[in-house]
Amino acid sequence: MTLQGARTLADDFMKRAEKKKKKDPWLFTFRKAFDEWYAGKEYQNEKVKQNVKNRLERYIMPELENIPVTELKSPMVYDCLKPIENKSETVWKTLSYVNQVLNYCVARGMLPSNPCLPLIKIKTFHLKSSTPMPVLSYKDLAELKPLMDKIKVRRSHDVILLALLTLLRTGELTSLRWEWIGEDVITIPAKAMKMNREHRVPLTPQMQEVLARHPKRKAGYVFATPTGHFQQDSVNKLLRENGFRDRLVMHGFRSMGRTWMAEQMIRFEVAEACLAHQEQSSVVRAYSRSDYLDERREVMQRWNEYVVGELA
Repeated sequence: MTLQGARTLADDFMKRAEKKKKKDPWLFTFRKAFDEWYAGKEYQNEKVKQNVKNRLERYIMPELENIPVTELKSPMVYDCLKPIENKSETVWKTLSYVNQVLNYCVARGMLPSNPCLPLIKIKTFHLKSSTPMPVLSYKDLAELKPLMDKIKVRRSHDVILLALLTLLRTGELTSLRWEWIGEDVITIPAKAMKMNREHRVPLTPQMQEVLARHPKRKAGYVFATPTGHFQQDSVNKLLRENGFRDRLVMHGFRSMGRTWMAEQMIRFEVAEACLAHQEQSSVVRAYSRSDYLDERREVMQRWNEYVVGELA
């Protein structure tokens, strides 16, 4: 056999082996490993769960889903993520999910060790440092008044106003449902909250005035649209186009309220509860079962009066 003939035959064997590898149902591929890990993992809510899947489907699966985990090497993952190196948060979150899948394989006995740990431990990617979300001081809240007057008859006016009054996270506010609103409290169920814990918001007269302007529709959302509910990007776009680019985003309303509470000397635990922040220590969480609702009624009423006064 000539050298060229041997090379051709070797190439043919390699192609057959690769083809068989992809079809072999017994191979524990990265796709199978991910599916098992994903099915058994608990998530804060459906949005977080879907984000995990979306990132791996977009950046990892096209190249690696059919690779057996025993053959997976860190350079393969590196090559998948290198093109999006400028998206620091996306890179680290995607890499974190890959490592969790591979750690699951180690626990299952499919791998002796996680081959991608060096990508986490060593600063392999040249990532940009994260930039905090832009936010105004609560003392500058009156700067929003011209915009609020301009959009007074639009639904975005009440989305912004209720976001300021309730200090809910953007997704929690825009997906607010009528069934969550009681006589004197708004109760967001755990599955709709970022921290997967029920959150109650004291219902103030200012909030009730906003809610009274919106009819109850079949979809069940306070800010219902033909395709679901109002989206936060609409407000952020509105802010960008009206003089607040790089100065304020919708999520910044929460920072405004939290800073106001700090300067009003509101007790730390009460102020954190107003924003549905979770206690840092698991030990503290185990012993602290109160959401300080009675104390928060007064705090939220004072904050609401401040907001309405500044925007009047």
